[in-house]
Amino acid sequence: MTHRFYAMPESFRDDRVLLDRGETRHLRDVLRLDVGANVIVFDGCGREFSCTVTAMRKAETELLVISEQPAASPESALEITLAAAMLKGEKFDLVVQKAVELGVRRLIALNTIRCDVKIKESTKRIDRWRKIALEASKQSGRAQLMEVSGPVEFDTFIDDLHSGGTAVMFAEREGLIPGPSDVGASFWTRGERAEFHVGIYNGEGYGRAEEDKYKSVQGRATVRAYADATAETSVHISGFYSYGWYARDRPRNLGIVMATYEQPHAVVTAQYLSATDNPFVARDVQRRGMSFFGEGRKGPTGWAGIGRLDLFDPDGSNGTDSQRRYMFGGAHWSQWGRGRLGVVVSLEQLYRTANSQLLERRLLAQTLIEF
Repeated sequence: MTHRFYAMPESFRDDRVLLDRGETRHLRDVLRLDVGANVIVFDGCGREFSCTVTAMRKAETELLVISEQPAASPESALEITLAAAMLKGEKFDLVVQKAVELGVRRLIALNTIRCDVKIKESTKRIDRWRKIALEASKQSGRAQLMEVSGPVEFDTFIDDLHSGGTAVMFAEREGLIPGPSDVGASFWTRGERAEFHVGIYNGEGYGRAEEDKYKSVQGRATVRAYADATAETSVHISGFYSYGWYARDRPRNLGIVMATYEQPHAVVTAQYLSATDNPFVARDVQRRGMSFFGEGRKGPTGWAGIGRLDLFDPDGSNGTDSQRRYMFGGAHWSQWGRGRLGVVVSLEQLYRTANSQLLERRLLAQTLIEF
């Protein structure tokens, strides 16, 4: 068996390569190899070489490069990025090892809402996971090192999916496997001016607690008027639809359409909602709503004025329960590191549409941080 070692690309000089202290210790003290031994050295970027040990020192080993050779395990043509929620103890070590063996190019450790690993602990363990990935590469014959990064918040990871590739998401609910309604999966793809996301989930969604056989099919599409993501003016039209059931004769369907116009000094959005709902064994309820929002501002920082109008009919068969909400106020935004810090003061008033009765009035003061 020919032993494999790793050397960074900058360690190669002409027909020579140097192994660092860690690899030297493994070669000399663990494997008991000596000058003249034939070994394989890979650079972590996909190249692999047959080498002979020519000199051994305390902190490094020098080798003569004999020839370049194909990697024992050729890389997959698919550049796979795996994002996995962190696991407690040493369970995530196995995730790292198997990801290397399966040919994953990049592994991202995710911090999710139910993750029981502290961020400080996971940050310290990143180096350990990288060492495990290196050892797994040696054992599996890969010449390409898998990148290990994180921890990353789940929402941040979703927002940063800017590539035009394909994303697949799997979800499973604890305590209900095996079963007919445990697994959810979604498909995501993005082009220059549009992106689409469709998935099937258990019950009302992947977070439903009850066990049942009813699924929910959900889809989202966004179309951009301008392909240039850096353009100062942007126009987006988005649509979301959820098609599902509480039970066989109790539907839960929801559709939302939203249009947004944004430029440095103004933001305008409009939304329309339509739903058919039957959470109780009674009758189907038709719900409708519209919302309009506008913001005039000096620019990314400085003063801004905001206003919103909401119109909502919670039951189409009841002519007296429609509501309208008015909101207006002001805000001040300032630069805060790489993000923005905003102070927003607004007055909200809720009226019953049928008789203009005031139902609620609130004065709100909020602090917002935008990354």
